[in-house]
Amino acid sequence: MKTRRALTLTLSVAAAIAAGEARAEDRPSEVYVDVGFNTRNPGGANLTTWTPNLGLFAAVDDNIAISADWGLTTFSVDEVDLENPGVKPLNPFVAAHLTPQIGDFSLRLGLGLAIPVAEGSDEASLRLYESARAIRGSWDPWLYATETISVAIPARVAWQPLNLVRLAAEGAAFLMIATDGSGERLGFQGALEAALVFDGFEVGARIQGVRPQDEVTRAAFEPFAAVGVGPVWLRGRLTMNLAEPDGFAFDEDGIWGAHLGLAYTF
Repeated sequence: MKTRRALTLTLSVAAAIAAGEARAEDRPSEVYVDVGFNTRNPGGANLTTWTPNLGLFAAVDDNIAISADWGLTTFSVDEVDLENPGVKPLNPFVAAHLTPQIGDFSLRLGLGLAIPVAEGSDEASLRLYESARAIRGSWDPWLYATETISVAIPARVAWQPLNLVRLAAEGAAFLMIATDGSGERLGFQGALEAALVFDGFEVGARIQGVRPQDEVTRAAFEPFAAVGVGPVWLRGRLTMNLAEPDGFAFDEDGIWGAHLGLAYTF
């Protein structure tokens, strides 16, 4: 009996310490810009793709937030036989989120709409959107789907034990509907993330997979780091596609994406 009481007391104290040292992930409101970059040599041509994105995540109250994400994509080539489609818009995405804190866990569950702006009327434009999608490891594919309106349900749960390690899982279910009435596709995406978090600095990695209906799963690995001074954060990450059709990232026909972002939190 004494042994059982001692064991119960020990476990209770340990649980209390763990609960006291754990905290939910901080999710401040922020405005951010992110620029993705890739250079490769398909067929011997030097092809450089750029994808700047502008975004907003803003808390309305303690449990509700709104977000918006929109970007552009373009590439440059040094071969005259490769057509350059110029600068093309991505599909703007707007969403509303529930953001409750449940114990030591930070949750986010949203519902969003991608407005059909991207159009692929020629082969060069389609190739540009495919390159932009691959630079992000196919994450959030509704941003790059041409002539398509999409509804997405994104979700994220995060836990930061010991104020030092952040563990997170996120994903989304999405429905992409062709604007010409030719059909719709259901898809899913998911990711696991781990990071070391310090005052004004964090470093970590994530692995992600995206599976549109009737297509192969597109997997990517992404190390990242961020440095913050006051409300301003500088963020960098490297997206490495792991499997066909976009990987392995550093093979001759593979695609990787380097990203540099700046955020202002409030």
